[in-house]
Amino acid sequence: MLAVIVLAGGSGSRFGASGNKVYAELDGRPVLAHSLTVLARDFAWIVIVHREGERDQARAASAVALGDYSGQVSLVSGGATRTASERSGLEALRNGIAGGEVSYVAVHDGARPYLTTDLVGRLAAAVVGHAGAIPGVEIDGFLSRTRNGTIDPLGPAERRAVQTPQVFEARTLQAAFDGQPDAEGADTAAIVLAAGERDVVVIPGDPANRKITFATDLGP
Repeated sequence: MLAVIVLAGGSGSRFGASGNKVYAELDGRPVLAHSLTVLARDFAWIVIVHREGERDQARAASAVALGDYSGQVSLVSGGATRTASERSGLEALRNGIAGGEVSYVAVHDGARPYLTTDLVGRLAAAVVGHAGAIPGVEIDGFLSRTRNGTIDPLGPAERRAVQTPQVFEARTLQAAFDGQPDAEGADTAAIVLAAGERDVVVIPGDPANRKITFATDLGP
């Protein structure tokens, strides 16, 4: 079974509105509902990680998105950080992973409503035989890292903006989080890589799969 953790608990401090940006309206539906509709086509278990006190909003958004979805939906409260929220989502899947029911777990940011079935399908195909698969979009321009006070230019293959969903072999992902109880990462792949796992492939992402950060991102 494929399961997906959808993170819907971000603070949205840069969005410029009092409420959570994943519940802002986009084309007549909550932002969160858009990616849920796409994910429902491939994932048999959807775990929505919401902010404390927003369970009703998360439930309402899922009702709009999922319709006659026949899979399992779990609503869980997240933590103070992204990684803490990922842990909450994984905990909901723990028994399914341990029993072999859940084979792969994806993690998606609910503030990325422009997800397509094409990207999901390519990730599902790419992760087979690997610990994980993540999408990355090449960044134009000159980027570099500094080492010992000098500039080290990044080559084209290294200039990538990582997106979600990120898909991982379920037990590998669980072990990475369990083995680093105090770790914090920029995204799920960071935790897996910090655990020493290097078999994570990067596939071409989708430039349209952008994240809602500011209210203006809701436009075309």
